[in-house]
Amino acid sequence: MAATTEPATVPEEHPDAPEIRRQVEYYFSDENLPIDLHLLQCCGGRENQPVSISRICGFKKMRGFKPKSMVPAALRKSAFLVVSEDGKQVSRKVALRGPCALDPDYFKDDEIAYDPRARVPAVQPVPLLPQTKAEYPEGKSKNMMKPTGFEHTYVEPPITPDEAQEEDAMYDPDKHFVERIEIAIQRFKQKRRMHEQYSNIFNKWMRFGGVDSAPRMSSFFPAHYGFNPHQIKTACQVLRSFYNYLIYHSVCPEYRDDLDKARKLCDTAEIELSKSYNAGLALPGAFNTAASTIFGGSKAGTYTGNVEWAIKLKEEGVDLQETSSKPCSTKAVKVLRDESFSLEVVTISPSDQLTREMYARQNGFTASKLQLQPLGTLVCRSFYLDDFNEYDLPKNKYSNGRLSKSEDGKQYEFWIEDRVLEECFVGMKLDARILTLAGGITILDDVREAMCSFYKWLPNELWMHRHPKEVVIRKKDLDEESEADVEDGEGGESKFADDESVYGE
Repeated sequence: MAATTEPATVPEEHPDAPEIRRQVEYYFSDENLPIDLHLLQCCGGRENQPVSISRICGFKKMRGFKPKSMVPAALRKSAFLVVSEDGKQVSRKVALRGPCALDPDYFKDDEIAYDPRARVPAVQPVPLLPQTKAEYPEGKSKNMMKPTGFEHTYVEPPITPDEAQEEDAMYDPDKHFVERIEIAIQRFKQKRRMHEQYSNIFNKWMRFGGVDSAPRMSSFFPAHYGFNPHQIKTACQVLRSFYNYLIYHSVCPEYRDDLDKARKLCDTAEIELSKSYNAGLALPGAFNTAASTIFGGSKAGTYTGNVEWAIKLKEEGVDLQETSSKPCSTKAVKVLRDESFSLEVVTISPSDQLTREMYARQNGFTASKLQLQPLGTLVCRSFYLDDFNEYDLPKNKYSNGRLSKSEDGKQYEFWIEDRVLEECFVGMKLDARILTLAGGITILDDVREAMCSFYKWLPNELWMHRHPKEVVIRKKDLDEESEADVEDGEGGESKFADDESVYGE
């Protein structure tokens, strides 16, 4: 049985197709195009670049032809025009010849100068208009690309005398600081485009502790929002923009010095937050990792076992059992102290030329097995970080409310690879574990967190994670004696809750 073929369906033509062709042909005609400056900016004049059909459908006399999707089919039957394959652009079959309004000397012609349609000369040079839609980054729209007020170069606009008088009344120094800052926060949010990322940062900052807490977010923000350089720059710019707003509008002139310091810390944070993250990834380095494995530190026992890619490493003595069976093991060199506390980088000393030459000679003998990196020194001092982690220790044994540790300011010197030292900077804070070996050698066993130089722990961080609630005592849970005792106490009645208030009955 022969297969039957269905006839191809012919697309339906627009009922006003002749009028559409006539109107568009007039737009591109030799009579109109040379003086139509807007259309010349679209097609480039004699360059005859294709023009967006969607743009042409927006012209006054083309708006009545609906639907727009049928306009390209109507223009394809024109003997004067050419429509692109995708049906989105149209151009002349024969390019324009002769002078046009894009030419600098076009309006100098006496015959054209007095043409009523060409009275106003074009401003040269005439820019061409794009015929394709603007492409925006993923997740962005046209409105989201508009200025937000958080740009680095943004400047507060000038205010009128009436607005200045109104602000003087709102931010009167005789008013309480809390009242003034609340007004400033609301007006600041009204005058900025608070996209989601800016709103998230600003709201978290307000919750963290107020306008004077921003420089101390050096631990909370990176730990919860990551170390992406763009995110760090955005966060710092939000804080910096708010500080500029407070200074410009004289919200709290008594804190001007503190605001200036906070703005400088925002500049420092943009640099140090990224560097501290890179340093945290690089530390403690290969040398200290190997020492930690051998001497029973935090890296001990992390051997990969019989994983396929690690089988050959056994021959090099990576297995913990193999290292501990050698003469130079933990039995020969003992660990005298195992401590964990905060460190501050004091000095960074890369390896000297003699050390690098020695390592180069050594690597020449073991080129087929491993390449050792030259070691420099990282000098740190210990300091106590009052983070309330040990607040509940018995006072009779620990009068300061903390475990007895090394004296503050004690210096430690660590051997670390040069490439790791490049990521460190003076003043960087570390939360580290240290092994002190017999002979005075110190091993940087583990670095839990690397922080910027202005890091300081605030009790505000407790509020970001915990929301303690008031203990409510229900009367039905107490006997008569306990109820009487509580009621006799000061403020006891405020602690009671009826069953209805608890269960919502």
